[in-house]
Amino acid sequence: QKSCDSGSLFEVEQPEAIARIDAASKMGLKVQSDFFDYKRIVADESPENGWSIPANLVFHRLDTFLERAKDAKAALETIVQFYRLEKIEIGGTKGQMLTESIQQIYAQFQDQLKMFADITYDIFDIMDKSFDDDYGRFAKWVPSTEAEAILRRSVASKTALWGPEDTNTLNTMGKLA
Repeated sequence: QKSCDSGSLFEVEQPEAIARIDAASKMGLKVQSDFFDYKRIVADESPENGWSIPANLVFHRLDTFLERAKDAKAALETIVQFYRLEKIEIGGTKGQMLTESIQQIYAQFQDQLKMFADITYDIFDIMDKSFDDDYGRFAKWVPSTEAEAILRRSVASKTALWGPEDTNTLNTMGKLA
């Protein structure tokens, strides 16, 4: 709970938040791994007294938490990529127009980001589906917006404003910023 405090998760630097989620996920996976290891040991040493508890009953909540953590991490990683748009400035004859269109995309991203900054619920409360709804809207918004950003990058590349690097990800665009 302490490492994945959803109240501060979207307030700290994204790499730190991602590290917190990774640590909590790793701990959950370790508990699950230990369970199966001991279940196997009991079955090997005392077959007549083996554990008959179905794993899905034991780990349903943990699996749901891990799925939520995966979504939160994906949101944070996407946020890192979109933050790179803030620094992009394009030169040349079409540079101003392309820079402004990238800035529009960044402004749209900032609007989307408010959804996470203003949360009042615990994103790791697996009984509360609010994060699933918010993340679903964000995940739906990302592909079309990323495609628009890549299109702008492609236009800039074709007008020789940028070099011939790979033009298919926001990550590539950020390397140029």
